[in-house]
Amino acid sequence: MKTCLLTALLVSISTAALAADPEIQPGAAQTTAPDPPKAWPGAVQQLSPSAPLDLKSRHGIALVHRWARRPVMPAMGPRGEVRFLYGASQDTVVCAPLQICDIALQPGEIVQNVNIGDSTMWSCPPGISGAGAAQVTHLLCKPADAGLETTLAIQTSRRSYSIELVSTRHDFMPKVGFDYPEDQAAQWSAYQMAVGVQAHQPTPAAGYIHYTITGDNPPWRPIEAYSDGRKTFIRFPPAMAYGKAPVLERLN
Repeated sequence: MKTCLLTALLVSISTAALAADPEIQPGAAQTTAPDPPKAWPGAVQQLSPSAPLDLKSRHGIALVHRWARRPVMPAMGPRGEVRFLYGASQDTVVCAPLQICDIALQPGEIVQNVNIGDSTMWSCPPGISGAGAAQVTHLLCKPADAGLETTLAIQTSRRSYSIELVSTRHDFMPKVGFDYPEDQAAQWSAYQMAVGVQAHQPTPAAGYIHYTITGDNPPWRPIEAYSDGRKTFIRFPPAMAYGKAPVLERLN
């Protein structure tokens, strides 16, 4: 009888303890999950607020936007490259992750300095093709992710480039090149020189003194030279329009 009373008393005490502590549940692990936060923290501002701009600065920014948005469209090159007219507007090169955007400069142009706005997420190592005067420097640009925008500044032995780099998931420009207004002007100058020489150069007659041209064969090597006894005429090739003229000295 005493044993039954003791067992009943122990069961009664255990039941009372469970009722007094709601965290203790029979047959369950004694762990509790933390309460979720009432509100997630807001986005962290990585940059400080912009500096205020005066009237002159705002006008300068407006000029930059006007130049960058000029409707000068690129053209397709003979080898499938996208060709921009240098200096006409802000050139935008579209790239994609795991792909290469090959930016080719003018033959003979030597890169002196390269700066990328976001050098962490973009890389533009150099490459070379050709040799001698036909050697071309390439910038092989690749983004680390899509949705990126930055700027690329290239200083060379001839000019300075300002290029915008944009990355998408799939679309990209495999090959990029440039057309240069000074090249077109030089071609027209060479044409006008050739036409002008043919139109105005007197034709050597039988009485003219013809000179024999000897020596090396540089690009400016004269085509012919002759004299009428008072003046000496030297006819140069059209390639003279692309560089400096040699110094002419009269040897007695």
